[in-house]
Amino acid sequence: MSIIKANNLTKTYGSEGSIVTAVNGISFTIEEGEFVCIVGRSGSGKSTLLNLLAALDKPTSGELYFKDLDMMNMSEKQLNRFRRENMSVIFQFHHLLPYFTALENVLLPYMSGIAPINAEHRRAAENALDRVGLQDKKDRLPGQLSGGEQQRVAIARSLCASPDILFADEPTGSLDRETGDSVMSLLSELNKQGLAIVMVTHQEDYTKLASKILRMQDGNII
Repeated sequence: MSIIKANNLTKTYGSEGSIVTAVNGISFTIEEGEFVCIVGRSGSGKSTLLNLLAALDKPTSGELYFKDLDMMNMSEKQLNRFRRENMSVIFQFHHLLPYFTALENVLLPYMSGIAPINAEHRRAAENALDRVGLQDKKDRLPGQLSGGEQQRVAIARSLCASPDILFADEPTGSLDRETGDSVMSLLSELNKQGLAIVMVTHQEDYTKLASKILRMQDGNII
């Protein structure tokens, strides 16, 4: 079953006379459980495409469906709620709060609500840390963790809501090779457990983990 379907997806910036086309009328599908790598040179449009798919930005034109739901016709409020309930995103930099423990950082998505953190939230956060191999370091501050461990905390935070799909924008870009490989092994294992993953990367050899590769150039899939 298709989890995402894009038809003639386009994103432009600027005004008449100085329009830049970042994503140029592309069409594709992403199936449940796929591991998709988006690759291309800097400026090719790969991060823009990821932002569109993750509902972090709106296309200028085209069609975008998530399990047959029309994302183009959602309001900003609807998109925000939809994203929280169905998707998670991790970035090159993990954005952990330095004075929060690993567990507290994983609990952050629950702290924006009206209701207080409860036992169910804590169980979900601890289970997420366990899935990324950090349950025994839940009380450590980010400064007491390695770079790879900090990125694992960010991944655990993204898993708390049990997303249907995980978007990753250069998740190993700030890590050394050995640490980056360990994060990729984790993402591969999560994918084997059924989590759909869409990842932007400049590391060509990481594409061997993918079931589909979207290679971009000048806003087009080539």
